[in-house]
Amino acid sequence: MLIIYDTFHLVTCEDGILMVSTKSSDHPFIFTNNSKFGFVISHAGEVNWGVRYKIKESELLDMTKMTTYLASVAGNSHWAVAIPYHGKTIDPHALYAFSSLSIQKQFSHEDFPNSFYEYRNLAIITGICE
Repeated sequence: MLIIYDTFHLVTCEDGILMVSTKSSDHPFIFTNNSKFGFVISHAGEVNWGVRYKIKESELLDMTKMTTYLASVAGNSHWAVAIPYHGKTIDPHALYAFSSLSIQKQFSHEDFPNSFYEYRNLAIITGICE
């Protein structure tokens, strides 16, 4: 299912979620997982508190398998971020019409502190040009 926000498109599927920025690659994605507010996405000045209601079982998202892509859509560069559910994988080409797609960052368990899912508040920033 495609959900359109002001600064990004959210594609949900049975394997996880894909977010595709509608802004230039100057704007990173910020994900916050807070025990009070749940899963929140911030991008290019837009904060989406209600996105957690659009994502089926957001607590099953596996942030340690998140992938950030530099994507080309209609000749413009954008960030795309795929977050699978635990035990799943996402094929971004099957979910969105990219002209080109290259991996910018493939996350792993080593990128996170031990037991980070138990933290009461956690923020992850991805999509920063290096």
